[in-house]
Amino acid sequence: MKLTTIFFALMLPFAVVMAAEGIPLNGQNGVFDSSGGCSRGYYKSANQCFKLKVPENAKLNYLGNAWVCKPGFRKSGNSCLKVKIPANGKLNYRGDGWDCKRGYYKLGNSCLKIKVPANAVMNDLGNGWVCVKGYKKVDGACAAMSSEELKKQAEREKALKAALKKKAYESNCETEYKTHSNVCVEITEDDFKCKKSFGAGFYRSCVVKLNYDFETDYKGSASMDFDVVCTVEVEYISRQSTSSRFDSLTNDRSHSLDALGNESGSIKFKFPFSSSKEVTSASLSLAECTVDNIDLY
Repeated sequence: MKLTTIFFALMLPFAVVMAAEGIPLNGQNGVFDSSGGCSRGYYKSANQCFKLKVPENAKLNYLGNAWVCKPGFRKSGNSCLKVKIPANGKLNYRGDGWDCKRGYYKLGNSCLKIKVPANAVMNDLGNGWVCVKGYKKVDGACAAMSSEELKKQAEREKALKAALKKKAYESNCETEYKTHSNVCVEITEDDFKCKKSFGAGFYRSCVVKLNYDFETDYKGSASMDFDVVCTVEVEYISRQSTSSRFDSLTNDRSHSLDALGNESGSIKFKFPFSSSKEVTSASLSLAECTVDNIDLY
């Protein structure tokens, strides 16, 4: 009893000093702000630290100043209730709700199976379907497009690709912040080639080569170092699905230019296709280059 009394007698002045200095009890000076922050498991209110009441199926958050429900439970008031997952459902990525599995769609509190009609395939998200190329959606089914509709669709796709290519091939510039000088890059040519597997007739890989010019309007005595960053996208169709798929790659090359300099460069990309994909057609859908990481030396 005497030891306990002595301990509290010794601690009391320390607590008074903490309060006088604006540091709350159960606080750690400098954790959250200059006046002192509360220890983990406590929350601050009016310069006081109060112990958190963590309900069942909950845990402290990352900062330790509040609580969150564990995966599989959702917050309801001051409690954590178990997430009720219906048949053919699964826990969502946050862990506080549910989504339907691939091949099912959400209707109320249930997951119903998607009925994919003829000449349609499951969409990329797996929660619906889309008509294959050459067909259009009509009253829950896929009907063949007329020759006129197919022609217009092809024209729209061609115009869109041309517009994207024109935009990507326009000169792309970046400014060096000290001298306000520009470094610009422009794609001058693309070379797209694909190889087929022996005997199978499917593409096994495609290679893209981009040629580009780059220049600067810098007029100083130093050298301008920078990276040219290029991205290409390939559109392809496999035998298992007549809808288009897309793969993209990004690569970079380091370059250097003197005052008012201009040079050329190139960069290659390889897209391998596994035999299981059985790719029947492929085309270059996007190519663009930008300038990054400019430095003066």
